[in-house]
Amino acid sequence: MHGGAPETQFGESEAQTLLDRGWRQGQIFRPTPDLPELALNEEGVYFVVCTQTCCVVSKDLKRDPWVEVAVGRPVSRYNPRSHQAVGKDVRKYHLPVVGAEFEALEIDINSRRFVDRQSLLKIDLGDVRGKDGAERNFAGWIARYYSRIALPNELVKRLHLSILGKLDEFLKQHDHQVGGPRHLGVPTVWIKWDPNAELENDKFYAVSLMFLCEDEKVAERYDRDLIELFGENPGIIDGIKFDYDVNSPKETRLSDLDGWQRFTDWDHFTGLGEVAAVPV
Repeated sequence: MHGGAPETQFGESEAQTLLDRGWRQGQIFRPTPDLPELALNEEGVYFVVCTQTCCVVSKDLKRDPWVEVAVGRPVSRYNPRSHQAVGKDVRKYHLPVVGAEFEALEIDINSRRFVDRQSLLKIDLGDVRGKDGAERNFAGWIARYYSRIALPNELVKRLHLSILGKLDEFLKQHDHQVGGPRHLGVPTVWIKWDPNAELENDKFYAVSLMFLCEDEKVAERYDRDLIELFGENPGIIDGIKFDYDVNSPKETRLSDLDGWQRFTDWDHFTGLGEVAAVPV
């Protein structure tokens, strides 16, 4: 795809130089003649490093020859509560910055490209950088993009007819016992579906959801609430044989999650900078 890394002198000293100069995931830099492969016929654009920091400053150029970067364009009006700012938009992210006349850069996930990692040694970084915590949030947004599950398009369409809308509203409702929206008490949601194929209208999918709550009391309450919402045995809804379970970490073993996948549709409820973990 990219060919072999060019033969060059690169080792611990060069890796330390990259680290000392501040190269890391989320680092912002301007296009430069030293990187003709990143030339853009556009004024005022920036690039943002997408690759994890450990690879950006690795001393092994053969193992880590490339750095992935994405285009960042200044945002004319930044809203910290917008879908792009909180990470709900999986394709575009607004990265708040300091050292510039604008408040944020819009990163387009589809603008990613690769550059020789050793070429970073030729670049002098400017004053524009992410606000405190912004780079970590950007890393969380990138991670979510790569960890999304891929459901059949027909299944997604059916889920959005009513099931996901009801659950989304349920998770957003305030719960005074968890001190905020219900999703604060549900660290992760897991899903199983069958078949993994595009079905005709007269055939049914089987979908199971598992809500893993922060503790047993929350799980018991939310189980009762979901029974009120869907019934104890929901049956067929919009061409889906739907059922659910509500558990807590104490009630769940790792083996219980065999065959399940994390349902990433609600990951935007979690802070971008938080490390995703299985609560069992």
